[in-house]
Amino acid sequence: MYENNYYSSSPAHQLTSSPAHQLTSSPAHRKLAKVITLWAMRLSVCISSLTLTAQYAVIPASNGSNVVGSACGSSANFIILNHNPFIGAVISVTPVGFTIGGFNFNTTNGSLELTGVTITNPGLSNNNLYSFEVDYFDPITWIIYHLTGHIAECCNPSSGATFALVHHTVSQSGIMPPGTYVGEVIDVYGDVTLDGDYYFQNCIFNMASDARLILTSGPNFFFDQCHVRSCDGINRWDAIHMDNSDIEVHIFDSYIEHGIRGVWIEGGGVAYIQKNHFSNNVISLTTQDYNGSPTDILFSDNLIDIYEEGFSGVAMHQYSAVNLTPYSFINPQLAVYHQGVAIVHSKNVHIGYPGMGVNHFHVMTNTENPIIYITDNSENIHLLNNEFYRGNIGVASRESDIHIGSASGPNVFFDQAIYGIFTESSSHNIHYNTFTTGETAMFLRNIRYIPEHQITHNEISDYSTGLKVSTNLQHYTRMLVHYNTMNTVKTRGIDVVGLLSDPNWTQDKRLHINYNTIIGDNSFTTFEGIKLTETENAIIGDNHIEHLASINDCDMNAYYGIRLHRALNTWVSSNTLENLCYGLYGSDNLLFTRIECNDFITTFGIYFDHVNIGNIGSPGQTANNRWINNNGSVKIDGSLMNNSPIPYYYWNSSQGGDYDPGSNPTVFNPINNATLYSCISAPAYRPLEAAEQANPDIQFYPNPFTDRLTLHSNGYSLTDISLYNLHGQLVFQKNQLNLNEQVVLHLQDLPAGIYMLSVQQNSHQNVYKVVKQ
Repeated sequence: MYENNYYSSSPAHQLTSSPAHQLTSSPAHRKLAKVITLWAMRLSVCISSLTLTAQYAVIPASNGSNVVGSACGSSANFIILNHNPFIGAVISVTPVGFTIGGFNFNTTNGSLELTGVTITNPGLSNNNLYSFEVDYFDPITWIIYHLTGHIAECCNPSSGATFALVHHTVSQSGIMPPGTYVGEVIDVYGDVTLDGDYYFQNCIFNMASDARLILTSGPNFFFDQCHVRSCDGINRWDAIHMDNSDIEVHIFDSYIEHGIRGVWIEGGGVAYIQKNHFSNNVISLTTQDYNGSPTDILFSDNLIDIYEEGFSGVAMHQYSAVNLTPYSFINPQLAVYHQGVAIVHSKNVHIGYPGMGVNHFHVMTNTENPIIYITDNSENIHLLNNEFYRGNIGVASRESDIHIGSASGPNVFFDQAIYGIFTESSSHNIHYNTFTTGETAMFLRNIRYIPEHQITHNEISDYSTGLKVSTNLQHYTRMLVHYNTMNTVKTRGIDVVGLLSDPNWTQDKRLHINYNTIIGDNSFTTFEGIKLTETENAIIGDNHIEHLASINDCDMNAYYGIRLHRALNTWVSSNTLENLCYGLYGSDNLLFTRIECNDFITTFGIYFDHVNIGNIGSPGQTANNRWINNNGSVKIDGSLMNNSPIPYYYWNSSQGGDYDPGSNPTVFNPINNATLYSCISAPAYRPLEAAEQANPDIQFYPNPFTDRLTLHSNGYSLTDISLYNLHGQLVFQKNQLNLNEQVVLHLQDLPAGIYMLSVQQNSHQNVYKVVKQ
């Protein structure tokens, strides 16, 4: 419905900033007034550079200085009428002609002489723009002028010289009368206040440089199928500004382009912004110091095109007073790089909502800023049902609380973003999102000290790094990294640096990395499935890590399943590590680290690079790692650290006998045989919704099984059973089973291999590893 055309010859209307402008709402006056012009303190003309045969400007007179017109380019025609608005009659018509700054302004022969009106002070204004002033002596006089040709500052991009209009009556402010406006063309200059109830349908707003519509006391504002645009296609306007918590604004099916802050919501209020097209704005939606209820802002089913500054010749005016520093993620020098949404010191904002259509964010040309930027201790910010295409960063958060995606969906899709999510000192709940093609899907830097961070059920493909977490916390915090699927990862799946966990299991303030699937691509670069550096008390359990490339030459290309560097008291258990140079590679201080119950498939096993380690199995612990298709390759190899505080290292009999380092603690004799199959598991995470509840004990046997698997539990009725292969594919499912009685699963059609068994009752879920022979 919208034509990308800056100028319109459709019937239009003109209003003003003086209280007298309200008279223009009378039927008699509307016959003359075709373009609504809203003036503020300093004015710039915005009339079409086309010939406007039916377009008028209505300007209220006042004692002192006011403005009648301006021009640039070649010539322009003025017809000036002295009009009394109370009776709606034309008093006199005087054709005029004059010259300003070397440009001619003519209608017919004559000079600009009109009773009570004189032109003064032609020349350069303080902004180096040509200007002139008109003095009025009759406070009820209206000046109506009809302009044709190349005219006005913002209507002829190729005109060269520019003339500004100057309004000196500083006590006036731009006010537009409440009411219903249908099919109007509305010119806006400076700050114009909308005070009352307004309904705009199919209206065009021509916004001058830094023009701002201020929505104040309402309580209701509707913009339906409207077009809000720069009046000249050169200079950006400021914002549609909500600054009152008692108003409700609906912006629907409209086209909003070339703004600086676009729709700017400050303080409070209710805003429903749906089915709109935002194009080439510096920021399309801005919330600042906002504190509303959780569903007071609904931004859904919108299309947002993001371009770099200067695209199509549109840029901020050099004299713009808008400060973009609060909205710049990188640094103030990059403030003019564009983004879709900026959320500054706000609470309870929803970008996207279930059942209301997808927001599509398209980065069309280069931008250094994130598509969505959340900052300054914003809280309870929810992103759901959004799609991001290209760009440097999809979502950035600084010192804020973010919730991206949920189990209820639909969720966030990141495509070709260098960083899908980039955060600094924030708290996170990131669930069920999809990331395709980029550098780092999630980079969570210096995470906040809060009770819990959750990163679960995300799907990542074709990224160099899936998840990177760093912190300098001196406090324990709980982080759950569960059920994420990372396919064709180039460098690292999960990379955690500096995270401290509580050694006291009952407090459960630990890093849990469980039930993730990480598949390295077939590129010949160093790969690490899970890497922990400078961490304490983490748990890595029930993950499947595999690489697709050949491991024939591990001297040239190192593929690590799990890599630990100075990772104290780490519990590594029940992981499946396949087609890797090293299933686990440890270095430096790994004191009290336990490596138990893991499956090493076609991999060279465990390698220690000058480590200090407590126990890999001990007289009181069971290691029971398994090597499958190992073909006699080394199971455990490497070197130990001198002067270790632990006098003995134990490798239990399943790993080829005990090892006593007493004679030479730095020489590690390779261990090549391993056969034992019985196993105990490290404590897996408890379900997110029931993290502190005990679950009934579930029995399943035999394990390994051949054709049938039997399940039984005291306390599990109406239970859903699901079986997944190591690639996360559902291969078997039965619902509403009663496990209070023995249930036999007939699985003879499944191929031999390792599977994850999910047992779920309501919100309680347990996951176990089972093996079919």
